[in-house]
Amino acid sequence: MIRSLHRVFRSVTCGRTPPARLPTSERNYMLHHAPGYLIIFCCGLFSAVASGADRLNILFITLDDMNRDSIGVYGAKVDSTTPNIDKLAADGLRFEHAHVTIAICQPTRAVWMTGRYPHNSGALGFNRIQPGVPTLPETLRDHGYYTGILGKTEHVVPSREQAFAYRRDRSELHNGRSQDLYGKFVAEFLQNAKQSKRPFFLMVNSHDPHRPFDKRTAAKDRKPGKAVRTESTEKKKAKVKYVGDYPAPSRIYQPDEIVVPGFLPDLPNIREEIAQYYSSVRRADDVVGRVLSELQQAG
Repeated sequence: MIRSLHRVFRSVTCGRTPPARLPTSERNYMLHHAPGYLIIFCCGLFSAVASGADRLNILFITLDDMNRDSIGVYGAKVDSTTPNIDKLAADGLRFEHAHVTIAICQPTRAVWMTGRYPHNSGALGFNRIQPGVPTLPETLRDHGYYTGILGKTEHVVPSREQAFAYRRDRSELHNGRSQDLYGKFVAEFLQNAKQSKRPFFLMVNSHDPHRPFDKRTAAKDRKPGKAVRTESTEKKKAKVKYVGDYPAPSRIYQPDEIVVPGFLPDLPNIREEIAQYYSSVRRADDVVGRVLSELQQAG
């Protein structure tokens, strides 16, 4: 998959014309508990911002720690988990067989950004990409693209802030979980790209459904839109400057709605945690929907 993506990028930067519509969706995983991702790669969905330009705009969306079977188009057994992703997948290209080479999130992101295996990029764990290793955003920037990133800024091209002209980290996105803030900054980025009269590369990284999961599972909390304060272990470790409540997903799942996988015992606390996970999946899908809505409105 990585080679295929980089062939697309090479064709963009060299002026060749790839397919008119090439959104892709993919989930990379290793065993049941390794970090999983959904990658939504949209290329050429909208006209190039540069006048007369034949290069395509690129939108790259990732969702963090998402299981393949959480997604509707990949056979989710829980109702309506990813309506926005499903719509995009129905109009795009889906990869069925792709796997990470190392079960840690940052090296996987480095593979996307460099096209190299972790032992060749230097990003074997939570490590920086080695100096001198070219990256996707820097290459696109050098070919005239306006580049931007929302969320996961410390995990994509660490130590290379100049790779992205526009940056918003998770502390500005309600810890990477607010569809309203993602929408706000996507709109701002698109306006900047339009004013620059350049094609754009925008990487949007949701922090959902990574832990901490959404905690609303009780009947009194079913109403969408209600905020809840969630103590985050991630926040403690990273000392994230985040103040406020986590936004609610558009649907809150209950323990009796989910299916317990066969490798786990069917116990109340397990059902509750899985329900919280699916609520976080739905919130990630809400972000995808909002991002695509802003892109559509921008024309």
